[in-house]
Amino acid sequence: MNLKKEGKTNLRNEFVLVLIIFLIASVAALQGNSSSYTSDTKLDFGATDNANSNSYSNEFISGFEPVSIYSSTLYTGRFGVLGDAANVSLTPLVISNILINSTDGSNKTLQDLHCSATIFNDVENKMNISVKWYKNSVEVLSYSYNNNYENGTYFVADLSYTNTGKGQNWSCALRIFDGNYYSSWAHSENLIIVNTIPTTTLSSPSNGFSTIDRTPTFNWVGEDDDNDDITYDFNISLVASSLCTDSDKFIEDISTNTYTTSALNCFFDNGDYYIWSVRAKDDESTGEWENYYNINISVLIDISVPVSSVSFGEIPYLGSDNTTDNSPLPFVIQNNGNSFINLNISATDLWDIVSNPTEYYKIKVDNVSGEEGAFNWTGSTVDWVNVPAIGDTIFIDKLNYLDYIDSAEIDIYVQVPVNEIPTAKSSTITFVSSFDE
Repeated sequence: MNLKKEGKTNLRNEFVLVLIIFLIASVAALQGNSSSYTSDTKLDFGATDNANSNSYSNEFISGFEPVSIYSSTLYTGRFGVLGDAANVSLTPLVISNILINSTDGSNKTLQDLHCSATIFNDVENKMNISVKWYKNSVEVLSYSYNNNYENGTYFVADLSYTNTGKGQNWSCALRIFDGNYYSSWAHSENLIIVNTIPTTTLSSPSNGFSTIDRTPTFNWVGEDDDNDDITYDFNISLVASSLCTDSDKFIEDISTNTYTTSALNCFFDNGDYYIWSVRAKDDESTGEWENYYNINISVLIDISVPVSSVSFGEIPYLGSDNTTDNSPLPFVIQNNGNSFINLNISATDLWDIVSNPTEYYKIKVDNVSGEEGAFNWTGSTVDWVNVPAIGDTIFIDKLNYLDYIDSAEIDIYVQVPVNEIPTAKSSTITFVSSFDE
């Protein structure tokens, strides 16, 4: 009986010894890469402390499971927590839905870029964020945001448009740090900075401007965010109420910010006006027509008489003279307005014994040398006629307003009547002009 009891005891001791050796071996195997670990209950194995650890402890449990290895150098398992348990994240840090976009979504040059994502840390540690910006796949900028962001924060980093340019390819990357761990870098998709269509702003004449200048000069300001070379298209169109007609003036590829039109035909006096606009173009695109401005051309009737007197001197009894030989010089009348005009004439009596109209006092129109074609020849009085007392017929038809052909000569013929008293004689000629367009 004693032998049997003793034998059982020996067997049990041997089993316990084996078990302890197994525990020691298992613990040693698990602790090879950890400098310290703790738990609530300590098992002291005496001289068999871990080869790579100064101290260790664990809650004794029956059976063992393999340690779960994380990407971090710190890890945990059912058999114990390896590392500093107070600073261990049990789940990876997460960056969700990283995006890159521009302020208004257009991806144009003068739009800031935004790199955004939602960040997570299940342990609820606060996080700092690092951001990298890539231009054409090359890292060019990096920033750190040490603002202790909360779990679930929607984070946005901004990049000023002053860093970007047309045609560049941009992307961003984010990484978070919770005091213990860094996440992997999360990269956005690529964003290309696209061309900005150039714009114009009309400058002068202002909207609704009224002028007597039939060839006004138009001015505008062009803008291109990409600093491209730009040209302009100009258009001016008639809005007619009368029977006046005028074709649209569409001028392309103007390289300056100003344009002077050819003569505009129709006047606001007849209810007609014009609208004008400009659009800009770069090497990729054509902008929109700027809001149209109105411009009104008003009639100006203005005449002058550069040669305003004719003096024949002494004429013998029954004698005659005229100005066709420029001795004396004829009258000259000039159109200083901005439209074609008609002129009627009338005159006071020259002689004492005969009244106007009379064959002894005649008049006609002729060209000024160098200004041929200044008026409508067929509709004008180009042959001698008796000077009228009342100006009820057209004397000069459509005298031009352009400076180089805006004048006409008025020739005078006089003959002394029979029985005319030999004294100084004079007559006043009146020219009445009227708009004819």
